[in-house]
Amino acid sequence: MVNFILVNDKKSKKNNEPKEVIEFSHWSLYPIDNVKLLGQNKGIIIKYAGLDVKGYKKEIEIPEYKILSFWDSMDELNIWKWKRKYEHPKFVIIDGHMWSLKLKSRTGKLLETKGSNYYPSKYKKFIECLNHLFDAKIEK
Repeated sequence: MVNFILVNDKKSKKNNEPKEVIEFSHWSLYPIDNVKLLGQNKGIIIKYAGLDVKGYKKEIEIPEYKILSFWDSMDELNIWKWKRKYEHPKFVIIDGHMWSLKLKSRTGKLLETKGSNYYPSKYKKFIECLNHLFDAKIEK
């Protein structure tokens, strides 16, 4: 006789999902900048090396107040209303500056967006918020 136990995969996946997500990358050939919240108040900053840029990977501690302040800033910037994609309306531009962003707030707000040479309003202010959160030097 064989006994089976059914496991609800959806539930177990949900429990393993991060409570909040902050992931941002931007690139124009090189260098490539990445910042990511790893959970438990840890983050990572990665700069991929280019021809004239030295790369590095740095794990950091992020104080809780900075994370909370970041989420408040996202609400103030009304980032949750950004479109899913920002690009030239008529032409495909295959060179230039590309970026991608994935956010999931503690309250469950979600945003996945990306762009190529086009940006939402308050993009520069958003980059300032990322730089403050990660003590990074992402250029606007």
